[in-house]
Amino acid sequence: MANTHLRQKAHSILENLTLVNPYNEQEWKTQFPQTTFYSAVNDLLTVDGDCIIYNKDSYQYDTVPRQRWWNRCISAAMFYYMHPVMCREDDYQVDCVHDMGCGTNFMKLFSPVPVFGYDKHSWADSNEMWSPEFPNQHTEEFSAFVANGSLHFEQLYNFSGTVRNVVQCLKPGARAYLSLNSRMYTQYTDRDFMYSLDEDIEQVDYEFLQPASNDPDHDELLFTQSLVFRYIQEQILNYSGIRVLILDFINDPTVPNFSGSIDGNIRIVFQKL
Repeated sequence: MANTHLRQKAHSILENLTLVNPYNEQEWKTQFPQTTFYSAVNDLLTVDGDCIIYNKDSYQYDTVPRQRWWNRCISAAMFYYMHPVMCREDDYQVDCVHDMGCGTNFMKLFSPVPVFGYDKHSWADSNEMWSPEFPNQHTEEFSAFVANGSLHFEQLYNFSGTVRNVVQCLKPGARAYLSLNSRMYTQYTDRDFMYSLDEDIEQVDYEFLQPASNDPDHDELLFTQSLVFRYIQEQILNYSGIRVLILDFINDPTVPNFSGSIDGNIRIVFQKL
């Protein structure tokens, strides 16, 4: 059932979000062919029907290259966020990109610099996973860090702590890209904390917001998503010791299953000062 009040409140929050260098599809169509990623991507497109998708919120092609059925369709949007981390235009030297939750370690196919992937799978270079001990074991070790859908399985109020831990792993001047998902935060965050963000959360049926639900209420999903976006924005823009280079959100929860997937509708690139 439609909840006009929640929908209107969500749109008000979304309209007032502060974005930093958000993805622009038309601009990236011009810029992407000039990057070092492009030739590697183009080399994979070998069959008629293979394509590069530039829409940042296309279902299934949002932040990671994917192969669908018999055609290889690769998202260019992800490389917009990766480019300032891996392909520095200043004098900073990136010796290796550390990819937390690397999956099949696919970034090795595209990266102009070495990639070291962490995951539980055999494709990874290391089976060491993100943990409270990880930052202490890798303090100021990384010249570039990527976490594509791997650091949002926690309470929303732990977000600043996660940023702090990532910053601890970075060398001075290094950059990181975090791709996070609002619906995962909703799943893992205590209702009492969500209520502290806005009392209208009492109108939300949490059971139908879980990723397992195939038919969430779009107004409720949009509302909780907007609360997560606003909280993330406030925390990252006020975090000291970093410079935010990109802060971007995808605010359309009506895309089938998008907000329930691990792909990020919150995309952040920052540099350690």
